[in-house]
Amino acid sequence: MKTKYILLSALGAMAMTACNDEFLDRYPQTDISSEGFFNSVEDLKTYTNGFYDYIGASYDDIYTDNTGFSQNDATLKNLMKGLVRPDNIGSWSGNYSNIRNINFLIVNADRVNAEQTDIDHYVGLARMFRALQYVSLVKSWNDVPWYDRPLETDDIDELYKPRDSREFVMGKVLEDLKFAAEKIPEGTSKTRITRWSALGYLARVALYEGTYRKYHDELELQGTAEEWIRIAKEAAWTIMDEGGFSLGPNYTDLFLSTNLDNNPEIILYKDYDKDLEVRHNASSLFDYAHALSRDLMNEYLYIDPATNEAKPFNQVPGYATMNRQEVFANRDPRMRQTIAPEWFIPRNSTDSARIKVELGGYPQIKFYPLDVAHDGWGNAFNDLPMIRYAEILLIYAEACAELGELDQTVLDQTVNLIRQRAGVPALSYAQANANPDADLMDKYPNIQAAARGATLEIRRERRIELACEGFRYDDVMRWKCGQLFARPGQGMWLDHIGLIDMSGKAGRSRPADFVDTGVFFDKEHQKQWLADNGYPADYIETHGVTVYYMDDDAVFYLSEGDHGYVMVATEKDGGKGEFIEPKYYYRPLNLHDRTINPNLDETIFW
Repeated sequence: MKTKYILLSALGAMAMTACNDEFLDRYPQTDISSEGFFNSVEDLKTYTNGFYDYIGASYDDIYTDNTGFSQNDATLKNLMKGLVRPDNIGSWSGNYSNIRNINFLIVNADRVNAEQTDIDHYVGLARMFRALQYVSLVKSWNDVPWYDRPLETDDIDELYKPRDSREFVMGKVLEDLKFAAEKIPEGTSKTRITRWSALGYLARVALYEGTYRKYHDELELQGTAEEWIRIAKEAAWTIMDEGGFSLGPNYTDLFLSTNLDNNPEIILYKDYDKDLEVRHNASSLFDYAHALSRDLMNEYLYIDPATNEAKPFNQVPGYATMNRQEVFANRDPRMRQTIAPEWFIPRNSTDSARIKVELGGYPQIKFYPLDVAHDGWGNAFNDLPMIRYAEILLIYAEACAELGELDQTVLDQTVNLIRQRAGVPALSYAQANANPDADLMDKYPNIQAAARGATLEIRRERRIELACEGFRYDDVMRWKCGQLFARPGQGMWLDHIGLIDMSGKAGRSRPADFVDTGVFFDKEHQKQWLADNGYPADYIETHGVTVYYMDDDAVFYLSEGDHGYVMVATEKDGGKGEFIEPKYYYRPLNLHDRTINPNLDETIFW
C-alpha cells in the first residue's frame, strides 16, 4: 500500500498541471500500483509526459541588470536589502517532490517487458529531468542531499541524512546528463526531448558549473573547472557538427511565431496553443510592470555608417545625453527588436506609443505579440524557445575562450554567424584583444580568459542575443559579478522637466513642438512652468497630456534633479542595498526544512 500511495501522489501532482500537444496523454485512473502500471513502453511514455512540466521557457530577465525598473519585489532585491532570512526563504521541497516522482520511474522501469533500448530511452529522459532538478537546487543551496530512489517512511538514515557535497551531487548530475545524451534517440521533434536537446542541456549545465567553479574561488574547486568546461565545448560541438541545425533567417520570428516547428534554429521549444487555451503572459510585457535598463541599451553596438565598423556605444560622441529617440540611430538591429524603438505602435493601436516615464523609457518588445488575437492578461500563445542553436554557438565560443582555445576561426564559426544574421559587422579576434572595451572591463574585472578582449565581446554577444530569455541572472552569478545587481537602475536621459514628446511624433505625424507627456515636481510647479513657457493654464487637460509628478509619492526621480537619467525612487541613497560577497551567491536553508531534518547544516556563509 505504501508503494501504491507514493505513485498515486506522484501521478496526481503531475496530472493537475496544464499540458498540450503530445502532453495531452493522461495517467490511468485505475491499476496504478507499480506492479500494475509499469508493464509497457506506453506506460513509461505516459508517466514521463508529466516531467515536461518541470521545465519551462522564459520571456524576461526581470530582477537582473537587464531590467532597470520593476513594480514588484523579488528574492534578489530583498536579499540585497537584508530582508531574506531562514524563516522567510522558500523551501526546496518542491524540487524534492519532483525528484521523488522521477526516481519512482527509474527504479521501476525494469518491470517493463520491452527492448532495452526503449527502456533506456525513458530512463534517460527521467535522469535528464532529475539532473535539471538537482542543478536548480545546487544553484541556490550549493550542497544538497542526493537521492536516487523514492524514499519510504522507514528510510530513517536517508530521510535524516546531512547534505551531500556540491562535487558529489554535480558528479551525479553529470552521469545523468551523459546517460540521457547517449540513450535518448536523435528524433526530429522540437517539443519533446531528443538527443540534441539532451546534449543542449548537457552543454548548458557543464558551462555553468565549469565557469562557476573557475570564478568562485571560495569553493576551492578551480582545479576541476576545466573538465566541466571541456565537456560543454564537446557537447556543443557535437550539436554543431552532427545536429543539422542552423540560424534562422529572422531574429524576431524566433519570439513571435505561433509555430516554431520549421525554424531551423530551434532545438527545443514550449508549444503554446490558443485553441487549447495553453497560453502565457508575454501579451502584457510592453510598458506594464517592468522595462529594460539603460545599461542593457548601452551594450548594443553602434555601427558607424561611414565605415560600417561596429564599436561600443560609449565611444560615440554625446552618447551619455542622447534622448530616447536618438539612441536608436545606427545601432545593432537587435536593439529595436528587443526595446521599443521610437515611433513604436503597440497592439490595438494605430498610433505610436506614449512611453511610460516611470518605467525608465525602454519597454521590452521581445516576445510581445502584435496580433490582437493575443490581447488580454495571460492570453499570449506565441511559442517560446527553450534551446536554440544560437545559444549552442555561444556556449562553444565561451568554452573555447575559457579553455584558452579561442581564435578567429572559432569566432567565425560562432559569434560572427550570429552577427551576420543580425546585420552586425564581424568580430575581429586581434582587434578585440588589442582594444578591450573599457565598460566591459569595468563590469567583469575578474575575467581570467587569456584572450580577454574577445572573451568580453562573447559575453556582450551572449547578453544581447539572449536578452530577456532568462539567462542573465545565471550568467552574472556564475561569473561572480553579483555587484552588477547592486548598481542603481538607470533609464533614459531627459534634458529637462516640463512638457516632453515621449511618443516620437514631434516632427513626424505632428508639429515639431508637439508634446504628449509632462514631468513636474508637483502641481504648483506644473502651473508655474506652463505660465513661464507661454502655455495656457488648461493645456494639460485640453491636450490629453500624461503627467508625472516627482513628489514624495513618485516611483522615479531624475539623477540631476531637474534633468538627467530616470532613476528608481526606492533605490535612492543606497535603498537598493548591497550585494555581500560571497554570501549572496547562496541562499539560506528554509528554517522548516532544518527543523524537520536537524542534520542539515546551514548553507555556507549563512
